[in-house]
Amino acid sequence: MAGKKTFDVESALDQAVILFWRQGYEATSLPDLVDAMGIGRQSVYDTFGTKHELFLVALKRYCEVHAGALLEPMESDGATLDDIRVYMNANLSSYLSKVGGRGCFMVNSVMEMADRDPATRRFVSRFQNRMEFAFRNAIACAIKQGSLPKTVSPERLARRLLAVTLGLPALVKSGASRNTMRDLIEDTIASLPYGIKSA
Repeated sequence: MAGKKTFDVESALDQAVILFWRQGYEATSLPDLVDAMGIGRQSVYDTFGTKHELFLVALKRYCEVHAGALLEPMESDGATLDDIRVYMNANLSSYLSKVGGRGCFMVNSVMEMADRDPATRRFVSRFQNRMEFAFRNAIACAIKQGSLPKTVSPERLARRLLAVTLGLPALVKSGASRNTMRDLIEDTIASLPYGIKSA
């Protein structure tokens, strides 16, 4: 049948994610991608488009696989402070893993591409908005549950949590220990009841 794929598209894309994650956009060539993905150059073009289009698809895949599912508990009506802890520690484990030991693909992409690539900037901005909303929802739920005082500001605390989460990859790259970063996460969550007050 004409046009039928003879390879696993998701598996090939996952290999592109790993390569872009490890090397960045500019340092990754099309021959590198062809080799890593195990498919022909024409198959790359036919399935994913240009290198830039493949990069954006890979970034979207990374965010869905590595972060999207983890955000869902914080986005639910019954979200708790523990869901925040689980999310941040899961991200940390990813950054420290053999595959993810190069930090966060999304944060790396912002640092490399956002100033000169509007498409990357728009996508990352949307995903970070989703992260901030999830934190805000979890904090609001915790207030309803009595885990946090009614005087705290969900919006401002969510921005604090977002900043800490986005800062973890930089600490990974600078060589901070796992224990140091876990302490940072625990200290941040422990400080929420005494955090920024609503206006």
